[in-house]
Amino acid sequence: FPGETQEHFEQTLLFIKQIRKLTDRVYVNPCYVLKGSNLYKNHKKWSIVLPENFPLDWHSEDGYNNFELRMKRVNMSLEAA
Repeated sequence: FPGETQEHFEQTLLFIKQIRKLTDRVYVNPCYVLKGSNLYKNHKKWSIVLPENFPLDWHSEDGYNNFELRMKRVNMSLEAA
C-alpha cells in the first residue's frame, strides 16, 4: 500500500504466518490503483504517480514503492503462506 514501510511489511508477514495455522488458504495480491477507487481519486494525497499502465505499474513519487518491490513482497508473502 502507498506509504508501507519495510517494518509494516514485516508485520504483515508475521500476521500471514499466524493466520496460516488457522486456514488452508491465504490470498495475497499487490496493491492495484483502479479507476474510481479512493487511491485513484486521491493519488496526489498518497503521492502516487499514475503512468499509462497504472493499475499495477503505479509508483510513489519518491520511487520507493514500485511494481518490482510490490511483486517481491507478494512472492515473499506467498512463501510465508
